[in-house]
Amino acid sequence: MSEMMDKHIGVKPYTIIIDIVLSISISILFVSSVFITDLISIKRSPFEYVCIIFAALLYGFGMVSRNIRHWGLKWILSIPISYLVMQYFWQTEFSIRALNWLLPEYGKRSAGGNLAGMHLLCIQLIVCAISGIVGIITGKVLVDRDMYDKFEIRQVIAAAVIALIIVIIVVILESRFPSADT
Repeated sequence: MSEMMDKHIGVKPYTIIIDIVLSISISILFVSSVFITDLISIKRSPFEYVCIIFAALLYGFGMVSRNIRHWGLKWILSIPISYLVMQYFWQTEFSIRALNWLLPEYGKRSAGGNLAGMHLLCIQLIVCAISGIVGIITGKVLVDRDMYDKFEIRQVIAAAVIALIIVIIVVILESRFPSADT
């Protein structure tokens, strides 16, 4: 049955599971880095661009793929997952609550703050797109199947650990933030 499935779709079932785990991980990383960058930008720190570049590097690491089919699968799966993660952050007003925790007098976000946030989001989208393209190129460089298989194991473990750390940090911060009504 497994051999028939391999021939039919061209991939082994465990690689689909790996692609799903990587899609979830890069979605959590990308969306949370958007909100982290947004929080850092309030202080007008050049560190916000370091955060964008670091997130893009991790995104590219997660997007390294054996071929364009795997790359596309990761990317397509990451879209709805990113939407769900983004909805969580929006619905809980995560960044507003975080800003009120860091700066108690902050209040609500202004139109200018939203514009600056969109600017950073656009920069991050461009940088992560470039990083994702580099990921597919890097995957093609790792042509030796054994070398790629070893890389893929490290890739999925590292991405899952980073995503788990982000989730733990968000849960801890959520417990410390003021309510959304503040």
